[in-house]
Amino acid sequence: MVVNMKFVLIFWVCSFFNGQQCAEPKEYPVLFDSWYACSRQAHKESVAIIDRMGAAYVNQHRIALKYYCKETMTH
Repeated sequence: MVVNMKFVLIFWVCSFFNGQQCAEPKEYPVLFDSWYACSRQAHKESVAIIDRMGAAYVNQHRIALKYYCKETMTH
């Protein structure tokens, strides 16, 4: 059996308006072959989420995204 290392993108939408409050983490539905690919997608997804929320909401709630690329083994 061959074991491959992949990366799972996990991200949190957070408000920094009054301290830091983050929603439950979400997993991106695609596995990545490298930290580099995962990290690049995290930034693209962050921009897309911020765009969907709109400037007024993001500014009012001081929205930001946090992410982590978690290493996982696949068969």
